[in-house]
Amino acid sequence: MAKVPVLVEFFYDIISPYSYLAFEVLQRYKNVWRIDLRMKPMLLAGVMKSSGNAPPAVVPNKGIYMAQDLRRLQAYFQVPLDLPDNLMDIIMKKGSSLNAQRFLTAVDIQKPEYVESISRALWLRLYKEVVL
Repeated sequence: MAKVPVLVEFFYDIISPYSYLAFEVLQRYKNVWRIDLRMKPMLLAGVMKSSGNAPPAVVPNKGIYMAQDLRRLQAYFQVPLDLPDNLMDIIMKKGSSLNAQRFLTAVDIQKPEYVESISRALWLRLYKEVVL
């Protein structure tokens, strides 16, 4: 008897390198783990604000830890991740990912079959080409 796939709702923001790493790992193993991955774009800045949390850009020790942690995760999962030297500047000065997340939400409503590929393209643009 075939095992029914488990629904996994993946809430993410393309500005988050952790979301990118998680996405790539979920893509790699979704057939092995038998999951039905549903992409759910959300605004990380809104969650941060609502929870009273501060982003790594404004908490120096968080930023230092995040850089080390991401290097370890990248090596462990073997997911290419080139963090721009000015990632915190991109996040804080060029604005949040609001427009990208709104676009992804619209795609999810109109053409959900494209959300995964468009999300990956946005992540690759940010973490490979280092242009936002």
